[in-house]
Amino acid sequence: ASTKDLRLGWGTTAVSWLPHHQSAGLIGVIMSTLFGSSANTYLLSPQGFAQRPALWFELMAEVGATHTAAPDFSFDLAVRRTTPEMRKRWDLSSLRHVVSAGEPVRLETVRSFLEAFAGCGLRPEAFSPAYTVAEHTLTVAFGGKVALRLDRDSLGQGRVVPVEEETCRPV
Repeated sequence: ASTKDLRLGWGTTAVSWLPHHQSAGLIGVIMSTLFGSSANTYLLSPQGFAQRPALWFELMAEVGATHTAAPDFSFDLAVRRTTPEMRKRWDLSSLRHVVSAGEPVRLETVRSFLEAFAGCGLRPEAFSPAYTVAEHTLTVAFGGKVALRLDRDSLGQGRVVPVEEETCRPV
């Protein structure tokens, strides 16, 4: 999904606990934030999430998160390790995209998660199963022998326009 598909930009708030060394955490969250795809991003540690999954939902409710992403197992863990009483305290109605990727997305996980968190204002249409293609990204990016300079404004418009070295402007 592109930043346009996910409706990222100013006015969005992402919350993530994904590992910073993993492609979704590094590229999908940290680099997206640095390059302006998300206005605000809050990062939790993967260890913090694993020890207490409720922390993820507490933070999303507190900051009015619009976007989050995690692998399938985490949604199952959230259902098992949070209680209905805990969930009653969380307003997740601001979430526009809850992306499940990085491993197979199991229908039974999606159903149980949406059912358990329905009382939080989480809309079923916010849940977005995805397939990550980290291996393909690596294949395309690995072993380049030539530097290619591209026009930044054109990239922002979804176009690839090579520029000469002397016309490049600093980032």
